Amino acid sequence: RGWYTSVPNVVQTTLDGLPLHTPALPLYHALAYQLRRIDAEGGLPARWARHAQMQHLMEEWTARVPGVGLLANAGRRSPALSAVTLPPGVEAAAVVAALGAEGWAVAPGLDAQAGTVVRIGHMGDLTPDHLRGLLAALEPLVARTAGSAA
Repeated sequence: RGWYTSVPNVVQTTLDGLPLHTPALPLYHALAYQLRRIDAEGGLPARWARHAQMQHLMEEWTARVPGVGLLANAGRRSPALSAVTLPPGVEAAAVVAALGAEGWAVAPGLDAQAGTVVRIGHMGDLTPDHLRGLLAALEPLVARTAGSAA
């Protein structure tokens, strides 16, 4: 928990007779809004199941599409983010830019993987259909980029 969501901190500050901080009310409103969305989805178990489904979609896609893979080993992958390794000769910056031009937001890898990895988030309110759309846009782009890089 952070400072703003720590009820014990607020209680202790009050008991000590110190002035309370000014809470970041937008954070509280955003938290309440998102908790309502999670509840409407069926609670945290349903949310985690949706993220696991998207992780599985990523694993299926990378197994099917030639030249791409997942940076993390099986059993160590995140249900919230996938780091996709690109085919040799395909630059992550070009893929990120091309997807951005189509309205998709992805990021290049970090540090040593910045040029060869694209990070795809599949968390929060994103859905399997959203991820399928992104992968449909990425697949021909990777093939087209790989073909032009050869």
